[in-house]
Amino acid sequence: MEVFMQEPDNLTATRAPPLTYVPVLQPSAALTAQQYETVLRASQAVARPPHGFFLGDGCGTGKGRIIAAIFLEHVFRARRDGQTLRALWVTANARLKRCAENDFEAMGIPDVEWVTVLPDSGLGDDSDEDFTQENGVAFATYAHLRTRHATYAGWLRRADVGLIIFDESHLMKNATTSTAKACRALHQQVRPDTKIIYSTATVASEIGHIGFMDRLGLWGNGTSFGSFAEFRSTIQRY
Repeated sequence: MEVFMQEPDNLTATRAPPLTYVPVLQPSAALTAQQYETVLRASQAVARPPHGFFLGDGCGTGKGRIIAAIFLEHVFRARRDGQTLRALWVTANARLKRCAENDFEAMGIPDVEWVTVLPDSGLGDDSDEDFTQENGVAFATYAHLRTRHATYAGWLRRADVGLIIFDESHLMKNATTSTAKACRALHQQVRPDTKIIYSTATVASEIGHIGFMDRLGLWGNGTSFGSFAEFRSTIQRY
């Protein structure tokens, strides 16, 4: 079967950064060449400040498979380097966990160490005792983060490597909602070197919707824009 992919003209005309990242995860039949390249580019981007990457591939291009491969790359790298890894996969609803498991299994890794979070341990926001395993991948919904974001942040902070993937990240685009506020708090509570990937096919219909993506380095220290408000104001003039 032939697969044809088309990019917008302005994206096609943009030269991608040199790809110098050396992966641990090797190519597999479970990933297309385009998906594997995205895994490498995402891993390269989050390996250096500001440790963020946006995955905006369209519907049906296999973003779930890409996300699973990104997780596996970091799991394998942490094991090789003798580091602890704590990763958080955030998505729209609990039913999608089975889809995530299918993506891991399709890559021949059926024994991913899923981390279970106790619903209400009463042990405090920063307690590792809220979790049933020390390392691995935790799966959470955006609704769950509204009340437990500090718990996840405390758990992620105490690993050598922390990784968060916000799947269906357009759910954070309205800054006034409790979901967006909880996710913004999570951004602020984890360590600055926590790797963060935003994934959605429908990120924004206007520039104000991307304000949650602080880790892309489009505004803030070291950029041409001191804040998102300044970035938005400038873009809207053109």
